[in-house]
Amino acid sequence: DDDAPTVANFTDLSVPNEANAMDTGTGTLIAGADGWSAVQIEGLADIDGIYYDYTTEGEGENQVFVATGRSDADDSAVFRFEVGLDGNTKFTLLQPDAGYEESVSLEGTPTSTTGTWWCSSCRVRRTA
Repeated sequence: DDDAPTVANFTDLSVPNEANAMDTGTGTLIAGADGWSAVQIEGLADIDGIYYDYTTEGEGENQVFVATGRSDADDSAVFRFEVGLDGNTKFTLLQPDAGYEESVSLEGTPTSTTGTWWCSSCRVRRTA
């Protein structure tokens, strides 16, 4: 019997509206019997003026999958969301916006018999 990958129980992340503010969390990320064929962060919220750049850092068990929110206006990095194969997550606000509060859901749909992973309950709260 082949067990399927498990993606669940990710903690909410919250950061103050300050440059380089960071929060870390954990979740359950288990590859299943066949290991990971691929890991992707998908289903992130559409935010006006932001596009996503996806990269992978590290190798083997130390791989970290990164989604960087970049400004449409000048291509600068605004925030960075990381997920490690160990289930650790990190959100870093690189460029704060002053004067308002906004809750943004980075919620997607978990899948997977193929080992492909979508962010299931990642949330960001920016506070001015």
